[in-house]
Amino acid sequence: MSAVYLIASGATAVGEQYSRSLSDLANEALRSAFVQADIDRDRVGALYVANALGEAMASQGQLGAAIASAAGLIHAEALRVEAAGASGGAALRQAVLAIAGGAHELAVVLGVEKVTDKLDAALETALALAAEHVTTRPNQGLTQTSQWRY
Repeated sequence: MSAVYLIASGATAVGEQYSRSLSDLANEALRSAFVQADIDRDRVGALYVANALGEAMASQGQLGAAIASAAGLIHAEALRVEAAGASGGAALRQAVLAIAGGAHELAVVLGVEKVTDKLDAALETALALAAEHVTTRPNQGLTQTSQWRY
């Protein structure tokens, strides 16, 4: 197995970014990381996009392909990794396995979410999708009924 190294990072300011899309935010972070690492985008073999709430909050489930296309990563395998609050860790693990296993020499892990663009009820509903609904009681979980009094 090949050794795996983290060679750069990029980020956007955390805050209410109503006028910017997920792709805009992703591209800002990607540009920063590519400049820091001094690498050409054509060398990227895979893009792993960590995102838990894409369908519910941004009406977009195919964020891997969407962001890869917007970022000009046309030769990279691209997919979204969703594991609720563990999406970032799961995406990083996929990149490590791809590099260590020899599938790719260079992979990018990107985490992106927009949770302030919709009203609170939509966010609460989206977060409820990450809750374990079989064992979570209504008065304990992130469900629409969590505020109800019994």
